[in-house]
Amino acid sequence: MKTNREEILQSALQLFMSMNYESVSLQMIAHSVGLTKTGIFNYYPSKLDL
Repeated sequence: MKTNREEILQSALQLFMSMNYESVSLQMIAHSVGLTKTGIFNYYPSKLDL
């Protein structure tokens, strides 16, 4: 399964709603979609851009 921008965004939004923005790391988002933290940067340049 290939990860796409929408999948990352949806996962990030779920994490932001279940915790809070400051508590969610890019590593957590990456792990939730099967990517590395560096891999997230191929889709979004920063956490703020999510």
